Amino acid sequence: MRNLFLSLIMITTLASSITWAQAPEDQPAPDEAFSSFFARITHGGSFPGIRFDAPVDFQEFFLTRIRRGNWVASLYQARKQITNAGGDLWNSFYKAEKIGNLLFPTTELNQKFQQAYDSFISTQCQRGCRPWNTLQQISFSQWTAGEREAFALSYVTKAAVFKDRTVLDFLGDRYEMKSEEVNGRFRFELLNDQDFKKAVKDLGWTGEIYFRGITIPDPKNPQSRIILMNDDSIKAQTTYQAPLLQALEYVGILTHEISHVFQDRESTKLGLDLEIRSAEGALLIEGGAEFEAEQALITAAQSWPTLPQALNLFVGEAAVEVVYRPGNEQTGNLFPYTVGLPFVAALDDEFHNSQKLRFEMYKTILNQETLVDMFKNLGSH
Repeated sequence: MRNLFLSLIMITTLASSITWAQAPEDQPAPDEAFSSFFARITHGGSFPGIRFDAPVDFQEFFLTRIRRGNWVASLYQARKQITNAGGDLWNSFYKAEKIGNLLFPTTELNQKFQQAYDSFISTQCQRGCRPWNTLQQISFSQWTAGEREAFALSYVTKAAVFKDRTVLDFLGDRYEMKSEEVNGRFRFELLNDQDFKKAVKDLGWTGEIYFRGITIPDPKNPQSRIILMNDDSIKAQTTYQAPLLQALEYVGILTHEISHVFQDRESTKLGLDLEIRSAEGALLIEGGAEFEAEQALITAAQSWPTLPQALNLFVGEAAVEVVYRPGNEQTGNLFPYTVGLPFVAALDDEFHNSQKLRFEMYKTILNQETLVDMFKNLGSH
């Protein structure tokens, strides 16, 4: 299907519940060639494994990025920032049921979000969304699906609470585009399980529905995209215990999906009709969407350097969860995420964020060039 993007949405978990034994090996065995190691970690389910003789300089970046400690260190830094800023990490951020003051730790920021959220629900909430002041007084578990949908969309696209910018603005920076080029080119719906499956099939999906989110062209408007998320699956499959992190999971999911919209928009402007055609393509498109979403959220969070930072904590938790996922052989579909995120992070380390890098990635996704060709064109050795 043209321009089809799928997301096996992140199943987030508290780092304290993770053990090293749950994760596949994150480094080659002694005397194991990099190509053998890479084939092993990209094997599972219908994927036979990608045998890739990566340039030596890139191997160094990748083996650093795929190391578990690389992501755990970032999580520890996020936790330390909260404590240093005067936040009660374990009793509030990981336990509080009422999360409004943790999401927006000053009156000014809270009022900005309230204005954006209440303005949005006054015209666009079709399922009886209560105002923000009400939601702040009740636990997150009591929010309706309509309220979770409105919260995520307001947080990412409406509320300019990060130095008068939105998360969408920061995501646009990553793709060197104005947020206006994407805002308005997609519609988002958070559906129950039955409605989600029906909508996905109505949009032309004929295979097994194993995913919790999808970004797909709007059949009524080829220039627009539809983002659908399965609320029942998100609630049932999350392993976050903290209500705050459960709420921000919706933000993270939506940011990842909108990252796919940016990919589609940019590739179209470059004369490419983006579509996954190989395991390498899945690796790059999912890893790229996740990395750019993560970077946008981190940069937005840095707007509040002296305040207890919930968003940065979520990004740290989510990234650790991705690289700690159980082996792909148990699920068959996870390597584009478990390997894709550190792979694209390593690309960014070596070549830095640029349209040239993404252009070469898009051509590889479309099988117009191999991974080896991509690195040659980027100037790797």
